[in-house]
Amino acid sequence: MVNSKKIIAGLGVVAGLGVAMLPLTSYAIDDTEPSAANAGYIVRVGVADTLAIESVSELWTTTSTKYGGSDGANDGTQYIAVAQGATNDSTFAHIVRVKGSTRNDYGLYMYGIGANNGDATDLTHTATTSATFESTTGGAELGAGEWGAKVSAASASAPTNLDNVTFSGNWLAIGTLGTGSDVTASMTTLHAASGTHNESYDDYYTVLFGAHAADDQLAGTYEGKVVYYVTAANSL
Repeated sequence: MVNSKKIIAGLGVVAGLGVAMLPLTSYAIDDTEPSAANAGYIVRVGVADTLAIESVSELWTTTSTKYGGSDGANDGTQYIAVAQGATNDSTFAHIVRVKGSTRNDYGLYMYGIGANNGDATDLTHTATTSATFESTTGGAELGAGEWGAKVSAASASAPTNLDNVTFSGNWLAIGTLGTGSDVTASMTTLHAASGTHNESYDDYYTVLFGAHAADDQLAGTYEGKVVYYVTAANSL
């Protein structure tokens, strides 16, 4: 109880001094005098970023033969049909939907993780790891025994027919997941971050895949897997 009494007494002294120090005629800030107080006090609101790959779905042309599916349905059975010595580079794609509210622009990336015990960037035969399609190194055409990807510009809605989607530039090599501080360094860049956003966004990218079978390509089914990755600098 002794300590409590001392604290109360101390508060009483401070309060008393505070009242004594105020001029009797000054009860508020004088708005006619410029001062730091008259300049105002900040009220700040922070809105957290949102950024996600909302969905990835299959799309193929509806004007060409459909292999294992019908009318672009995402049933997971679609494949790129190609004869020995030929190229198929226009029938199969993924639609990647990116949705967010970041002030800073985002980067969209892709990397391979392989399948059937094959290398990360290969399409590997389902029956033997010795038969593969290797990733292109880039170029206007796919080389024999290679596969690769192209990407469209962002659109406001998902396309329903590949025939209506425009792809430009060279074929892109299939990247890999990086290590260290920048895991995107070795990935395939589908959209490079640039500038800023003035409003929330909902973007659709079409990622086209193609394959060129070698003259002696082993018949059968080849598989690989890709992962899509999106990132942006935080605004807060």
